[in-house]
Amino acid sequence: MFTTASGRPIEPSNLNRMFSTLTKKAGLDHERVHNLRHTAATILRAYGGADLIDVKEILGHSTVAVTSDLYGHGVPPLQKELMNKVGSLFEGPRDGQAVK
Repeated sequence: MFTTASGRPIEPSNLNRMFSTLTKKAGLDHERVHNLRHTAATILRAYGGADLIDVKEILGHSTVAVTSDLYGHGVPPLQKELMNKVGSLFEGPRDGQAVK
């Protein structure tokens, strides 16, 4: 996934060192490169609307159970969207709207 300027794989220790330097410059606490994987999974779920099967396939987990254990927690933006959809089922017609 990460390569040198010549296209060769970056040695893991070099990648970790570069990543540490970048996060410090950005004023972030110590972060691991592996945390990017967790961030990607959360973004897929929260903003991409991906279900656990999609996340499992993208991350290469062996089973959905593994993915569920790691990323099966509720995602507030998805929860709000779902509740709004359900709530709209119970709304009556508004003034001036015909009943469908």
